Amino acid sequence: MTSHVFGARSSPSVVNFCLRKTALDFGSKYNEKASNSIRRNFYVDNLLKAMDDEEECIKLTRDLINLCGDGGFRLNQWTSSSKRILAAIPGEERDDSVAVLDLNKDELPTERALGIHWNMSIDVFTFRIVLEDKPFNRRGVLSVVASIYDPLGYFHREDPVARNVPKEALVG
Repeated sequence: MTSHVFGARSSPSVVNFCLRKTALDFGSKYNEKASNSIRRNFYVDNLLKAMDDEEECIKLTRDLINLCGDGGFRLNQWTSSSKRILAAIPGEERDDSVAVLDLNKDELPTERALGIHWNMSIDVFTFRIVLEDKPFNRRGVLSVVASIYDPLGYFHREDPVARNVPKEALVG
């Protein structure tokens, strides 16, 4: 078998296994951060990683593209909150939302990442909550609270300020 059925129920697990196997097989050719990022920072087929050093991020981006390429994957649809990092990524490898931007004058857009909104120009996560008409009782309130998809746990933290979550991440 050399291919996998697109959309199969097992697809997320298969992708995860194949990416990890690629990191294991070819990771020694690259910086250890590249193989660690594949093992720890992928959610199905999306990489979400935060870094402080732009030069290190540019190098990691190149290593990840090459490492995944060695395993037969084309890692593309890149985006970043740094215009300098975006400039280092070829236009055809960038996400459609930033591929055609003039990085010298255009504002970075807001993207969706793992179900929440990422305002790239100010680098904060926000939530967009659409309140449906629900009865104002226990069941209705719980239904609204449960409808908020928050895989990183920003919205449901007890004291977001004490945990260094920007207050902008809680309003949207």
